Amino acid sequence: MNILPKYFAILVLIAVGGHAQIPTDLLRKSQEKYLRGDYMGAIVVLDRVIELHPNVGNGYALRGLAREAKGDHIGALVDYAEAIRLQPAEANYYLMRGKLLAATGRHEAAIQDFAKLIELRPAQSENYLYRGNARVHTRDYPGALADFNKAALFSPDQPEAYVWSVYILRVMGNLSAALARADETIKLFPSHAEAYWQRSEVKTADTSNPSRVEAALADLDEAIRLAPQDARYYKDRANLRSFSGDMNGA
Repeated sequence: MNILPKYFAILVLIAVGGHAQIPTDLLRKSQEKYLRGDYMGAIVVLDRVIELHPNVGNGYALRGLAREAKGDHIGALVDYAEAIRLQPAEANYYLMRGKLLAATGRHEAAIQDFAKLIELRPAQSENYLYRGNARVHTRDYPGALADFNKAALFSPDQPEAYVWSVYILRVMGNLSAALARADETIKLFPSHAEAYWQRSEVKTADTSNPSRVEAALADLDEAIRLAPQDARYYKDRANLRSFSGDMNGA
């Protein structure tokens, strides 16, 4: 899902309500062009906004979003950096730059932006998820686990942090803790297919359990029942059936 329009709308609202008195008609015009997919047109309008208000971060951040949508990642990062320089206390700028850095494989730099985001918004669970995911890519598994645990603390009704922590515990080789967390996650979120999938991965990895394949297959069956459109579950089930000698079932 493309969430850039959401941030564009947020920044337009911030700019409209700000003290710089950026012309509302220009902001609305840039948003209309952006939502129509006319990113170059939005950039042209935002060039004018920046010309009128060169010391306000919102114009640069909005242009950065338009440049990012257009595929100009370097230009977007330059604009986000300028927005941050002008308004270093605006959390949205670190979020946008951090997400772009992560999406383009620059996870160490993204972690720094997400750390600043957490400093500015310490009680928002999604911020810990962002940093946790970036830490997974840098193989900082203890740091990622700490972030996912923090995210679960702030949003105990959301399954993503729990599921990620199961994955991290498994990767770290702590299968008993991973299984316990997976059981807890399924108890809390019995309709979340990903939780069953992650538990199947833990069970498959537990070579000390002679019935591990059957147990893992049962979880994959449930994951498929809950999310029949997800190809990953079918692939894993086919592999496990093949491993167990059930070539017809595979």
